[in-house]
Amino acid sequence: MNWNKFVECFVLFIAMIEMFFFSGLMLGFNSIIPSLMKENFFSKYCPIRNSTCSARNQIYSYVIISAIISLNLSAFICGVFFDKFGQIYTKYLSSLLFFFGCLFIALSSITVNELLYPGVIILGFCSQFIILYNYSLTISFHKCQNILISIFSSLLDISAVVIGLIGLTHRSGVSIFNSFLTLGIFGSVILLINSTKCLNVKRLSNPQENGESDKLEKPQDRLDGPANLQVYINSKYHNLTSIVFNRYYLLHIVFTCIIFFRNIFFLSQLNIQLEIHFRGQPKVIEYLLFISSFVFVFGIIAGPFSGAIVDYLKNNLEYQDKNDSELVYKANLKCFVIPFMICSFMNVIMSIFIMIPQIWAVYMSFIAFTITRSFVYSLYSGYILTAFPKEYFGQASGACTTIWGIISFLQYPLSFKDSMSVNILNYILIGMSCLAFIHPVVLLLKK
Repeated sequence: MNWNKFVECFVLFIAMIEMFFFSGLMLGFNSIIPSLMKENFFSKYCPIRNSTCSARNQIYSYVIISAIISLNLSAFICGVFFDKFGQIYTKYLSSLLFFFGCLFIALSSITVNELLYPGVIILGFCSQFIILYNYSLTISFHKCQNILISIFSSLLDISAVVIGLIGLTHRSGVSIFNSFLTLGIFGSVILLINSTKCLNVKRLSNPQENGESDKLEKPQDRLDGPANLQVYINSKYHNLTSIVFNRYYLLHIVFTCIIFFRNIFFLSQLNIQLEIHFRGQPKVIEYLLFISSFVFVFGIIAGPFSGAIVDYLKNNLEYQDKNDSELVYKANLKCFVIPFMICSFMNVIMSIFIMIPQIWAVYMSFIAFTITRSFVYSLYSGYILTAFPKEYFGQASGACTTIWGIISFLQYPLSFKDSMSVNILNYILIGMSCLAFIHPVVLLLKK
């Protein structure tokens, strides 16, 4: 192994550490709700302090919704900053944001509880910078690109366990303030140190804009199969507009929006849903909320599986005409059909089992959620990198994620507390989830 390859692998290793510890903290927020209750967060909304206060539970749901919305609405802005200023300045900014996000959460426990909102919103912006940077590293590893994206996506999911560990240490007597202040200092230092080791990967934009290296091969110099697929893709999509209004992109947006909305609604409504199922059983609810983030750890298994399917199919494609670029292009896109189908199926399963008021059914919904979320986060990026010019990856993926954020606002008016409204909405979401099958079916039937 030469020195350059060693450096590439080392940076990938550091990127995995970042994804695990810092990229998706807000996804595990449900697991520290019992800890927040014990520290009397938002207790002023409850005349009688108990664990079944619906007004306070709704506030916790709003905090989760705000965190997820900030993560997604910031995508396009973060992508533009990333392309304009490059990796090093992005690392500096992410280090700063991570510290202040954790600091606000820490201070919310000893001053004003509402500081929890800016804390999770800042962490949402920070997470987006970390995700964009680390996903872009996979371009240098063409044959295993989708597996790497899947691993990063899985680490994003299981980073929720970090918040679960904070909840665990709180049971041992460590305060929310001390936990988040320590995490903020540790995370910002790691991100800052790693900024000096940034890999000289060519950015997806014009290198003259950000002054970073473009020593690696240009996208058009790489081959995707027998045909020079990247040259064909670059000629097919001349600008961002030609991508945004293309049917392959629009179908992908519809698919990911359906999956994403059902997933974030699952997270934001989990506490309320469990209150409805297990009313009068606070210990059961506390246990299920606590264990939820640890179940999501199994995403590290599910995520790479989706990437492995795509990479295996792409690396073993057989073409009727190797010189027909259009045929090669469509064959590469069809490699996503099977994982898209699995993702859609598990999304429906999750939607069904969360309606059953049994502990075993809640476990099944956790597992289905883990698989669905791991698949969709890896597939949405891998598909965009395969289907469209890589120099537009930041903006194309950012636009898609920003749409997710806009759709997330629907959660506020749909945040019901009564069982009848929640059940009606769950039935609607099951029907909506079935529409996700349209995307893989169209790809499969496209000749």
